[in-house]
Amino acid sequence: VFEFFSDVLKHFPGTHRQVYENLQEVLTFIGHSVEKHRATLDPSAPRDFIDAYLLRMDK
Repeated sequence: VFEFFSDVLKHFPGTHRQVYENLQEVLTFIGHSVEKHRATLDPSAPRDFIDAYLLRMDK
């Protein structure tokens, strides 16, 4: 929803800006975590949910 209205909402004050910034920070963290897991993935010994997810995505 925010992306759809981002051009309009950026002109209005409000907490939506902080929420969007926090969301971007979380998404960046998750992306880095997935990339680290992808680089060290051992298909015979998944360590956690991210490894299991990556293995499932490869199928």
